[in-house]
Amino acid sequence: MGTETSDGYILTPTFGKYVLVICGTLNFGLAIAVPMSMSVMFLEWHDSFQVSRARTAAVHSTCIGIIFGAGVIAGYLMNKIGARLTCMVGSFLATSGLLISCFATSITYMTVSTGVITGFGFCLVQLPCIPSITPPFTKYRSLCISICTFGAATFNMVFPYFYRWLINQYSWRGAFFILSGLTLQTFVYGLAMTSTIKRRKLVGSTNQEACTMNLLEEKVETCDNHVTVGDEGHPVDGDLELHHLSSSSDLEYKQKNGNSSLSDCKQNGDNPSNSYPPLLSDSHHKRDTEEEYCEANPSSSENPNERSCDELKNNTTKMRCLLYLDELKSSKWRFMIDPVFLLFLAFLGVTLSSILACYVLLMDLATNIGFSESTGVLFILITAVSNLCGRIVSGLMNLAPRLHSFVIICLFGGLASLAMAMLGVVTDFGLIVACLVLLGSGIGALASIYPKCILDLKTVDSDSYPLALGITCTAEGFFDFVIPITIGHLVDISGYYFLPLVGLASLSMFMTLVLFTAFCMSPHRKNPIKE
Repeated sequence: MGTETSDGYILTPTFGKYVLVICGTLNFGLAIAVPMSMSVMFLEWHDSFQVSRARTAAVHSTCIGIIFGAGVIAGYLMNKIGARLTCMVGSFLATSGLLISCFATSITYMTVSTGVITGFGFCLVQLPCIPSITPPFTKYRSLCISICTFGAATFNMVFPYFYRWLINQYSWRGAFFILSGLTLQTFVYGLAMTSTIKRRKLVGSTNQEACTMNLLEEKVETCDNHVTVGDEGHPVDGDLELHHLSSSSDLEYKQKNGNSSLSDCKQNGDNPSNSYPPLLSDSHHKRDTEEEYCEANPSSSENPNERSCDELKNNTTKMRCLLYLDELKSSKWRFMIDPVFLLFLAFLGVTLSSILACYVLLMDLATNIGFSESTGVLFILITAVSNLCGRIVSGLMNLAPRLHSFVIICLFGGLASLAMAMLGVVTDFGLIVACLVLLGSGIGALASIYPKCILDLKTVDSDSYPLALGITCTAEGFFDFVIPITIGHLVDISGYYFLPLVGLASLSMFMTLVLFTAFCMSPHRKNPIKE
């Protein structure tokens, strides 16, 4: 069993694809749950260093922000050194950051050791998980992603009470020492998750692209596609057409794929397309000829059948724009000009970061309302259980072919925004529990389904998916860093959580409505879910 690729190979994991899912689930769970559950240490840090809530929240928000915000760096390292070495380096950094945090003497020390070093290490650990476990699956990739993120939700249920027990037994510094040893397990899981993939050639496979490019080269060599000069020295259009020529970089494909002739392609039954991207070298030659003529004859427009120099210059500018847009639309970065993707970045950054900030500050929120620390831990447990349920429910909902992932994420985003607004107003225990259930479900659903939302975009394919995922994580990390500090600063000023929670909830609800409207008006809603 394996995955057939476009270049005629089958990818087979060394330990089997189900072992990859298990190791990826454990790795992703530790990389997310270990830093996320540090919210139960908020009061201990606040009392130990005697600083404001904003500075105390900066430790956790920096860690979470870098975990998601450094996704572009992690993606770059994955392309350069591979997923295995990236995960190994991340495991070493995360373990080292937790270990040296045991000796912290100030909140600045904690921000560097726990926030920067540990956060960047966990970023390198968690980002390769989903790209490493999804390639062997041709069906149920959304379920595979949900199972991977299931580990984070499961550990989030257990770790808050585990952290409180460690703090009561060994203090928060001793807890960091034990957590550093636990984090080292990601090294082993990373080795198994990024196990060597065997590549074997498919029997009887033909290289369609090689045949197409060989046909293209023979056509370009035999056709007279160039700019000619008229009787009076004016440039006249030849047979050059923008969509019948290929770029010079594509012609180099023949050197990499052998010298198959056009006859070989025809014998194999291949029918290459006759539509090609623009030939940059010939178009540049045409443009240079037109510009030279215009400089030598600045005011020649006697023949009505010939284009004036102004028209030639305007067409040259248009050609440059078309060439650039054509190159961008065919590149891996084409999703950056997709308005739905850009709105998705803003929505995810505001909504997910806001509800994660509520989770980070939940201990302080409980004591601010008037509950004890043990009740605050119970609130965290309720949110973690709801997180797990939200991941399961969203994964099952995404299996329905008519229920698009963008509809699911907007639904849970709206419910979580409503719960966050109510959390800043209510003080009754039952209502708070109801709000936390919706809040936790929103965290789980958004964190579980957003990688699938990226994959469901028409402008994202298997090659550009790591780039799109890294940019999304970077945008999310930026908001994860800013919003908790902002909430802490507002609470330090006002003394209450009403203003920051209601304000962020209103903004999140607005972004949810904007994204849903843009999605309904875009062609993405007609795109079948890619498995």
